Amino acid sequence: MSEPTPSTESAPKEAGKMGELLDTMTSRLAFRVGFFSGALILSGVLFVFLFIFFGINNGNRTTGTVAGGTADSINANAGDALGLPSPYEDVLGEVALAADDHIRGDKDADFLLIEYSDYECPFCKNFHGTPEQIMELAEEKGTSVAWVYRHFPLSFHEGAFEAAIASECVNEQAGSDGFWAFTDAYYAKTRSNGWGIDRDKWGEMAKEAGVANVQQFEACVDSEKYGDQVNAEQVEAELLGVTGTPGNIILNQKTGEAKLISGAYPLDAFEEVIDLLR
Repeated sequence: MSEPTPSTESAPKEAGKMGELLDTMTSRLAFRVGFFSGALILSGVLFVFLFIFFGINNGNRTTGTVAGGTADSINANAGDALGLPSPYEDVLGEVALAADDHIRGDKDADFLLIEYSDYECPFCKNFHGTPEQIMELAEEKGTSVAWVYRHFPLSFHEGAFEAAIASECVNEQAGSDGFWAFTDAYYAKTRSNGWGIDRDKWGEMAKEAGVANVQQFEACVDSEKYGDQVNAEQVEAELLGVTGTPGNIILNQKTGEAKLISGAYPLDAFEEVIDLLR
């Protein structure tokens, strides 16, 4: 007597010799052959899927940079192996140092690095240490760079607009040193992408940055006293061709020539632009 057939639905048998062969097998052997054949086919399909998936993603790897559209990221697959922009973008209008700019370094430096930034942008947080490296590199190359910070709060980063206002309220009482102290502390502490630092902690940060009257600082932020200034800087940035953060402009103050580096690119990109504009 033959063994009972398993009570599972199976695919129709193929005609010809294969069908005859299977018919002669015991049901248990046929089940084993079918099971292992199915597993082998499934493994092959899974391998092809993983190969295609990872192949596509590796071919379009992002570099943590910013440009294009309104998002604070870009697929930077142009340029060399470091993902440097190629070619470097031209600035769409004239750019120059303004009287109320926040500047770190000598205002008469050969070059200005003008950064349009967002306090809640994660790429800006990662980039925040790079400008000082650029300044040091320039000095080693026999030239000079000063760092200028301007505001470009993105609408989808809740808290970024108010944080920009807060930095100006610190500047009102504590001047340039206070502004940079607050800005450095904010980028060091924020979790980014929204309310990275709780609003009720800003007063203490302002005090540590040199603000003497915290109540006045709080009132300044609540009233959005510097809101128009922040908005004006963002409009200016857009007119110059900046589309995301950090949006960086390298300006040769002697010739007036400038290039735009849209994103948190590595030091190499800025070194190339400085050499290009010399």
